[in-house]
Amino acid sequence: GASDGDFAGAGSVTANFINDNVSATIGDTAATSATTTVNGATVSAKANNAATIDTLAGAISISTSGDSAGLAVAFDEIGNQTSSTIANTKITTTGTATATGCDTTTASVSASACSTGTINAAAVGVAGADGVALTASLAINDIGLEDTGAIGSLADALRDTYTKATITGSDISTASVGVHANDSNTINALAGGIAGSTQAAAGAGFALENIGANTSATFSDSTLAATGAVDVGAGSTGSINALAVGGAVSGDIAVGASVSGNIIGNHTQATVDGITGYNGAARASMHDLSVKAIDSAAINAFAGTLAIGFEGAGVGAASTVNTISNITHATLSNYTLDASSSTDVEATSKAVIQTVAAAASGG
Repeated sequence: GASDGDFAGAGSVTANFINDNVSATIGDTAATSATTTVNGATVSAKANNAATIDTLAGAISISTSGDSAGLAVAFDEIGNQTSSTIANTKITTTGTATATGCDTTTASVSASACSTGTINAAAVGVAGADGVALTASLAINDIGLEDTGAIGSLADALRDTYTKATITGSDISTASVGVHANDSNTINALAGGIAGSTQAAAGAGFALENIGANTSATFSDSTLAATGAVDVGAGSTGSINALAVGGAVSGDIAVGASVSGNIIGNHTQATVDGITGYNGAARASMHDLSVKAIDSAAINAFAGTLAIGFEGAGVGAASTVNTISNITHATLSNYTLDASSSTDVEATSKAVIQTVAAAASGG
């Protein structure tokens, strides 16, 4: 907004929501025994889900003989549900042909759930005035739901989000088995507020981001005879890149502030439980068994402020608050099996936070 009168104001708000449900299912999940029969070279249930939000909220307000105010808000949420299930099914495959799961993984019998979420968001406010100029920007971005213990009863009002692959309650004779769930999320956010005036100016930018992936791969309560590998893997990747900038320049008093707050709270679980011998055999058989849960999380956050009051005072403040609290489990339990080669159970979590908060003022 622009004005040559007493006041100019401008505001913009963008709100974007993607809440998809994608599922691939073989068999009856409500059954209590193997009621479905599938024979073939390969048997595969695969669910793919990809969501992207690109958004910009901008507000410019200029008053040549009065005051001005501007506000820009960008709010974005991705809350996807992605599942792949093979349940209560009798499966027989012949030969060594394979189906492709997530990230080029292959197996003769495969259940795979693959999900990606990306948010690119910017909120920018600019105000200029002959009198008082005020502006602020707020970018709030969320992918998934973090540890509900951190937000209490509010979790009841939010959509449950997950990426899960499951084989359960089935009788399987095959070359190889793969159960894979992969979830990869990225948020790139900018919040900037810049104000300038001859009397008093204040500019602030706030960037608040959250990633909370619930990723699980489960092979349970089934009988098995496999000549090759059994691979059960859950993988989560979360990345936040956030920039918050506040600036003010005034002939008298200038105030600037910036805050960047970021949370990653992934739950990643790979489980093999209750696997026994096929067709009455004493033990489940396979060449090798791998159960892996892998999590990688990174936050890169910057908050910067500049405040200059030429004939008065300048006050600037900048803050970044960042938390990574992941839970990563790999479990092998309640089984009777023979692996002719190796059995590997691995849980790995890697977390990196890189942050800078800088403020400068003059008067």
